[in-house]
Amino acid sequence: MSRFEDFLTRFQVNKLPKIIPIQRQTIFVDFGSANTRLITNGQLVFHQPTSLVYQPSQQAVLAIGDQAAQFLSQGLASLELAKPLQYGVIADPTLSKLYLQAVIKTQLQQPQIWWQRFSGYLAVPAGITPVEKTALTRVLNRVGWGQLKLVSKAQALINRLKQHQLSQDLLIIDLGAQVTELALLTQGQLVSEQTIEFGGQLFTKTIQDLVKQHHACEISWSTALKLHHQLGSLQSTNEHKLVIRGKDLLTGTSKTLTVSAHEFQPELLDLSKNLATELKWQLTQLPTAALVKALNQGIFLTGGASQLNGLTELLTKELGGEVILSPTPSLDVVQGLAS
Repeated sequence: MSRFEDFLTRFQVNKLPKIIPIQRQTIFVDFGSANTRLITNGQLVFHQPTSLVYQPSQQAVLAIGDQAAQFLSQGLASLELAKPLQYGVIADPTLSKLYLQAVIKTQLQQPQIWWQRFSGYLAVPAGITPVEKTALTRVLNRVGWGQLKLVSKAQALINRLKQHQLSQDLLIIDLGAQVTELALLTQGQLVSEQTIEFGGQLFTKTIQDLVKQHHACEISWSTALKLHHQLGSLQSTNEHKLVIRGKDLLTGTSKTLTVSAHEFQPELLDLSKNLATELKWQLTQLPTAALVKALNQGIFLTGGASQLNGLTELLTKELGGEVILSPTPSLDVVQGLAS
């Protein structure tokens, strides 16, 4: 018997373990500047602010999302509230990695070996550059994403529109925290997508500044955001009020005050008109025939900042087409990814 035949005799293939097919958990993520939404196994498992409380000296994440602001209220000087994304792209790779690792640790089973890594889809803004895509991909690979597909937010919204069974010719306005995306859809195909540097955080910042100006009181971002959501309105007839607490700028002590919706209405209206003006200019850059056809069908308004009271009516008047507010504006992108 030759050495080769002896080797084949001793090499008993039937004793080898069977190869188990690789199974990766698929996740769908809308990793936004203000909020992160994550769907897996058909369930929305995470929908919280894109923020973390960070201890720089130890590079430790102490809290993320909703718990971050609460944790920071303890007033520890060594802690920072960090925002890893700006304008929909990675602002700090290290913080982005730490944040996503914390999200995965709390919501998913962390893969231990390379062939169990996640596969998934991530929504990205229209204006993302190749360099920004590379930075994003590197961060995601480091936290356990193996197979990864980047999908434009506009394309994800098109998928969502199919679920709503809306027209194949439509104009989409996605009003986010820091940017607004404008997409033109013709016969179900994306014709154009543009980005405007205008987002809902301008409304929140304006409210924060107005409280400081009118009441000599400094309020936190979370308090200003609460006022934005509960009192923000473009209608002068809104008389809703809210009791809040902040820091008295004259005495440095805690201050309790009552604020009304009408205090913010004029400035919020001016900001919204500025948005409408910018949108109208962007519309002039779109193909005329496709735009007219889309405007006849309507304008689909989505995004977390689109829920400002009275904004739908204002944009309908200013843009010359009926504006249809999504029933789920904060979730349309991530649900479109998962569809």
